[in-house]
Amino acid sequence: MIARDLQDVQISRRTILAGLLAPLGLTGCGLINTDSPFWATAAKLVPGRSRSPVTRDYADGLPYASMLAWFDGTDPAFIVLQSVSGNRLTWATAARQLVITEGPYVVQTSGTEADLSRVITVTGKLLPPLQAIGREQIRLIDVQKQRRFGWRLRSIFSESGEEKLAILDREYTVLKITEEVTPDPDSAYRGGSYQNEYWVDRNTGIYWKTRQTLVPGLPGFNAEVLKPYTG
Repeated sequence: MIARDLQDVQISRRTILAGLLAPLGLTGCGLINTDSPFWATAAKLVPGRSRSPVTRDYADGLPYASMLAWFDGTDPAFIVLQSVSGNRLTWATAARQLVITEGPYVVQTSGTEADLSRVITVTGKLLPPLQAIGREQIRLIDVQKQRRFGWRLRSIFSESGEEKLAILDREYTVLKITEEVTPDPDSAYRGGSYQNEYWVDRNTGIYWKTRQTLVPGLPGFNAEVLKPYTG
């Protein structure tokens, strides 16, 4: 059912995305290795760039929300908001790899090495980190490619102080929130606890940056918002 739901996602902006991402070398399916994290491969297709594959002026000039995204140890790539369904945002490349977010959390992916298939919250509503400080949340995740279903993750959130955050030549004053995550041990994972991190503007509630482990044992996923969704 999860896989079918992802396949049914319609990329209504496919042609528009192809035009937006053409300067970045992201339009041809043959250019992207769908067996690896798509943003790592995509970023490396643009020679002579700095760490970011786009400029601030380019990101500001687009009519759509956008962000930089990458796994630890790889270069960032540029992805664009493709659709909105309730409180879930779907971010896409022209090659149809998808990242679905709910607030600052990534809750589903398609086209990566070990896709996150589903996230279920056991302790009621999935609270944003700012509202979850001092509380415990329990989530169950499905990782279909690993044949893992209902993997329980226990989390506790805490403040880590204010910081200055620079994203593509723009600076923000943000509160850093740390999430201590403890997965239930099993025969395939014995790595213990790890931390996710979120950087939020207290005044606007915008999470400008996140670093979160989508699947325990795999490299962390990073996102920096260039233009937030304000709908």
